[in-house]
Amino acid sequence: MANIFLTTTCRITSYNPLAFRNFELVLNLSKCDNQNKHHVVDCPTDADLILFVCDRRFYHSGIYSSEIFKKYPEKSLVLDFVDRTIPRIPGLYATIPSYLQKYPIYEYLFYPYNYGCFDIEGAIAAFSDYKYLFSFIGNVNTCPTLRSNVVNLLHPRAYLRDTSKEASVELFSDVLMSSKFVLCPRGIAASTIRVYEAMRAGRVPVIISDEWQGNIIDEDWKEFSIIIPEKDVALIPTILEASESKAIEMGEKARLVWEKNFSMSYGFHWIVEACLRIQRLRTDYKRVSSRKIYTETFGTTHFVPFWKEFIRGKIGRI
Repeated sequence: MANIFLTTTCRITSYNPLAFRNFELVLNLSKCDNQNKHHVVDCPTDADLILFVCDRRFYHSGIYSSEIFKKYPEKSLVLDFVDRTIPRIPGLYATIPSYLQKYPIYEYLFYPYNYGCFDIEGAIAAFSDYKYLFSFIGNVNTCPTLRSNVVNLLHPRAYLRDTSKEASVELFSDVLMSSKFVLCPRGIAASTIRVYEAMRAGRVPVIISDEWQGNIIDEDWKEFSIIIPEKDVALIPTILEASESKAIEMGEKARLVWEKNFSMSYGFHWIVEACLRIQRLRTDYKRVSSRKIYTETFGTTHFVPFWKEFIRGKIGRI
């Protein structure tokens, strides 16, 4: 059993009015937890782990400058749902660069919410009623080359749509529930919420992300998902036609795995167990978590936002 203190350094601003959304979602998970093994406490002094849910800055300068982190760095971890960051503080992340994936103090998190309100009864209707072999609805601009290749696939039983100019929750839900396989190409981050949306709806997620690593669970991801290298997007129709006979079994398995690990009843338990696993190993990788990341920021993704944040910190504007 572990006592957990949940906190965040996020701030509501005019440009980020939903700054507390992820914190509130994790807090709600803790309230819905039915495992009753781990408990949320009101004081960081009483906590075995302190979980910072996101930060108001991409590279966690808000966490590093917080009084709670300064006082309890050895038991502080991060749950970071942001697409752009470079992990340093041990914890769960939406994106982990490939060169850091060998370090067990960084694991992929799952998304504790779903886009749209899916009719679960409709979602488990007979597969013979479904119109689409596979589908994808998403913003191409978050990973232009890969996602453009995905939406340009041709198949008579596919629904593929770029939502960079318009989006509809109702359409997204209807198409997902009319599909046997749901394509889940990476966006800005290696992980994507679509994996968990597909699992929740009892669909088979088709994961297209070379940097993605599955969450650590008891089950084998290959039993309920299909993983396709980014270079093999053109082969997706052929691969899924060959796998169609297994779609029912895999979809049902995906739903069961979601219920057991990522649902409202179990999700908080999974998060804490993952963080405890990381906490037990963090002292062995202190060199990694305490490193400077200046050279890691060189490149189009991180250079400008990192150095902007760095300079703001130096002049006391974090």
